Amino acid sequence: MKSILLFSAAFTLATTLNAQPIITADEYLTSEEELDTLNALLIPETFSVGDAGADVVWDFSDLPPSGTYNVTLVAPCPGNAVCDEFPGTTHFSRGMNSANPGQYSNAALKKYADRVENIGGQNYDDPPYTYTDPKISTRFPMEYLQSFSDAYAIGSTSAGVETTKVDGYGTLKTPAGIYNNVLRIKKTGTDTTFDAAGDIELISTYESYTWTSAADYGIMIAAYGTVIYPTVLPTQGGILYSRIPPQPTTGIEQLAGDQSGIMLCPNPAHNAFQLIFKSPANNAQLKIFSADGRVVLQNNLSGNNTNVDISSLSSGIYYVEITDGKNRSIHKLIKE
Repeated sequence: MKSILLFSAAFTLATTLNAQPIITADEYLTSEEELDTLNALLIPETFSVGDAGADVVWDFSDLPPSGTYNVTLVAPCPGNAVCDEFPGTTHFSRGMNSANPGQYSNAALKKYADRVENIGGQNYDDPPYTYTDPKISTRFPMEYLQSFSDAYAIGSTSAGVETTKVDGYGTLKTPAGIYNNVLRIKKTGTDTTFDAAGDIELISTYESYTWTSAADYGIMIAAYGTVIYPTVLPTQGGILYSRIPPQPTTGIEQLAGDQSGIMLCPNPAHNAFQLIFKSPANNAQLKIFSADGRVVLQNNLSGNNTNVDISSLSSGIYYVEITDGKNRSIHKLIKE
């Protein structure tokens, strides 16, 4: 079973007191949520997804910052082949292994006023599939203790039942930052695949946890899958967490900050800092990313020294990206 299928199921889908979040249809999937880089990590058997409940703090800030997954969690159509392949598609999700772009997973979604349905998709070298009984992945309003189950079928080849429960809300901490007023959505399910004669070919179970909010869809996903028939195989799982600085563009060499010949000073900085180049900058571009991956400032650069005004930025951790068409470097900046 291809590991990417594990995550496609999950897609379709400062300590503080949090107000109990409620996410409505008007707030959900309202804009493109393309995440250039997600960290994809195998889940060890000892990994804990934390407690369910009200006003929980889930602290995963020590997860390793390395990954190979490029993901469009959900984006509006058009923009993907599944939008044309499946009539009625309003949104799509896409996952791609950066190390092997030929491994991808596309899902076609249809958003209604009271729910979101999975209606079809395709997993790289497999043919497209259509849900003859669509899978309801979301119901609105989404709120703590919401729970529902839904049966689904893909023709005569696959069928299953998925149970969804919003089992907690609170604060989520990842290496990318701190997110408040977050809901945790737990999904469990059993999927059965049939051969051409209608006999059972494979039975697998899965469990996933998605942390989401009205402002940030799919901040972190932890997913597990186990084949239980015809033989029991070891559980496989992975973690995806979002909003980290984007990875290098193809053809651009990434340099560590201390290898780039570029200095940021002072750092930490208050209202401004200076970029000092070992060699004159030529058609270089500066981008500053917040800890949640948003571009908060960008400028063109030239010469040996450049002053950068950051007085409009809030205190916190930022990432300064400098590219010149050949090289790319990222520098951590602390704004006091």
